[in-house]
Amino acid sequence: SGYGRTAEAVVSAILEEAGMPLHYSEIERRASRYEDRKFEARRLHHAAASVGMLYARGTYGLFSHCPLSKDEIDLIVSEVEDIVSSGDATRQWHTSELMDELLDRGLDFDGRSSKYIINIALQNSESLVYMKRMVWGLRGSWSGSAASRLDLRQAVMALLESEGAPMSTSEIREKLFSGRGVNSHFQIHAAGNLIRIG
Repeated sequence: SGYGRTAEAVVSAILEEAGMPLHYSEIERRASRYEDRKFEARRLHHAAASVGMLYARGTYGLFSHCPLSKDEIDLIVSEVEDIVSSGDATRQWHTSELMDELLDRGLDFDGRSSKYIINIALQNSESLVYMKRMVWGLRGSWSGSAASRLDLRQAVMALLESEGAPMSTSEIREKLFSGRGVNSHFQIHAAGNLIRIG
C-alpha cells in the first residue's frame, strides 16, 4: 500500500491494515509500531489528509472504506449534478446543503450517508468542481481551487454593507444561502469590522 519510510507510506499502511477509517490520534498511536523514529503528530495528520479521505471530523480512511456501493455513489453523483445544474450556475454548494437536498429526494441510504460521504462520492463527478472545505460548484462557472471559494467572512461583510443595517444570524444565513454554500453549523465570528451588537 505504500513504498518507503515516509509518513504517507506509514499512514497508507495503517489505514489499509485497519480496514476502516481512523481518527488521526489513533493513526499516531499505531504509527509507533511501524517505525523506530517518531513522527510528529502534525506530520501524520498532514499525511493522513494527503493519502486518505475525510470520513468525519479528524477521521481519515481510504476509498475502499466507503460504506456505499458503486451504484449508490453513481446515484449520488447523478442526483447532485442535477441539483447543482438546475439552479443558479454561479452558486456554490456546501455538502451539508447537498445532503439535505438528497434527503428531500428520499435518498438517505439507510443512514449510511453523511456530508463527508457525499464529498467523497463527488470526487467522481465530471461536471462539478471542488473548491475545498466541502464546497462544490459547477465546472465552467468555477475553477477547482480554494481561491474560487467565496470566503464566508467576506460574504457576510459584503452582505451587511449592501443591506446598510444590522441583520440577525438567521437573516444573514437565508441571504447567503442563495449564492454560497453554507454549512449546517454556520457561525459568524466577530472580528475586525464585523461586530456583534445584540
